[in-house]
Amino acid sequence: GNGAGTLTVTADGGGYYTVRLPWDPVDAGWVGTMGLCDLQFTVDGDGGGAEPAVTDTYANNTDEMRVGDEGFYVNDPSTVNDVYCTVAGANGNTGLSQASPKDDIADILPLAGALTPNDMVFCDTGQWGPGTPHPEITITTSEDGDATGNVYFIGSTNASRTKFDMGATTTIDPFYLSGGDYITIDGFEIYNHGTTTSYVPVFATGSINSRILNCYFHNNDRSIYLAATSTSYQIRNCTITSSTTPILVFDSSGGIVDHNVIYQNSGDGLYLANGDNSVITFNTIYANSNFANVTLQDSGGNGSINCIVKNNILWATNPGHANIYVTTASEAGLPANNFNYNDLYATGSAVIGFRGSANRTTLAGWQTVGGQPNEDGNSISSDPLFVSVTAGGEDFHEQSRYGTYSGGLWTPLAQNSPCIDSADPAQPFALEPANSGGRANQG
Repeated sequence: GNGAGTLTVTADGGGYYTVRLPWDPVDAGWVGTMGLCDLQFTVDGDGGGAEPAVTDTYANNTDEMRVGDEGFYVNDPSTVNDVYCTVAGANGNTGLSQASPKDDIADILPLAGALTPNDMVFCDTGQWGPGTPHPEITITTSEDGDATGNVYFIGSTNASRTKFDMGATTTIDPFYLSGGDYITIDGFEIYNHGTTTSYVPVFATGSINSRILNCYFHNNDRSIYLAATSTSYQIRNCTITSSTTPILVFDSSGGIVDHNVIYQNSGDGLYLANGDNSVITFNTIYANSNFANVTLQDSGGNGSINCIVKNNILWATNPGHANIYVTTASEAGLPANNFNYNDLYATGSAVIGFRGSANRTTLAGWQTVGGQPNEDGNSISSDPLFVSVTAGGEDFHEQSRYGTYSGGLWTPLAQNSPCIDSADPAQPFALEPANSGGRANQG
């Protein structure tokens, strides 16, 4: 049109830019029907050069748009328990709104062209597989995030979850991070990924600053595999069970593995090979059946050095298995006090740990073998008193006479877990409910 108007551009949370129309576009001389206008403009949101021009149709003074991020939507053929989408997913939908979700996450990348920082892919409640389409998405350097923001793949927050049933013989990686950096995978359940070690629910190679959050993995071979300098990763608040190797890290350093529950797997709970400078904290790792619950191993003659293992509950249950297995090369690069404030508990002829080329059957023996002062000096070796470790009914909440959260209720129990208020006193505890004792719990 030939009229003039004013666009107000303001930054809101997450680095987005909201563009509002504070006038009636017809009165301002814009071409369009009453209350609607077509806009094409360029916004330089950060002062560093023009972002792409944006064209869309907006109603007068009520609608808004965001420049610099996009939302994409995926749903299964049902709307039961949905939290993001208002209709079922379909191949013919655009995938660009809650009212038009695609039915397959694999359709998002061709749709997006290239994902960019702060883009979000919302995958709603439902189940994909077994059979086709199997969900599979490959993230490369042309569609990833950066230091200004991650690319997010977000599953449902409903208890029914976003589920990927991969089928026992599947030969794909649902999430393959092939050099794609700054990726967040949040809130998926991925299971039945067969017996092959070549394909993994989350496989990252050369991926930097990526995060795997709030996911549930079970009945897989490997569940998470990070390789080839996939550095500065985070694995947080995931549950992994009934897998061969829950978390495998090769030649990838600087990661954080925290607040996970890893139990009843047939391999090591967490296996790091040349995984330097990793932080392993506030995890509950129970009854895994290979060498150890946590293994600091070598790769190419290089140990996993300068790793921190603190505030965890590690319970080994099988003969000869250890809570922590440390190779000679990893031991050589272990500063004082990097292991501490853990509960290292062993039953069923298991051992506290393996250090100095030998099993250590007692906490005292473990503490003195490394020659480092204060190694696990504030740790304990006691039954953590979980609510239940009965197979199939595990509940790893810690018992408390003042109330344990279990089954959706706070219930006083007969005993107090020794892990309550036993983490490093310097650690924050604000996320614990009120009357927490003023100190974080282990695990």
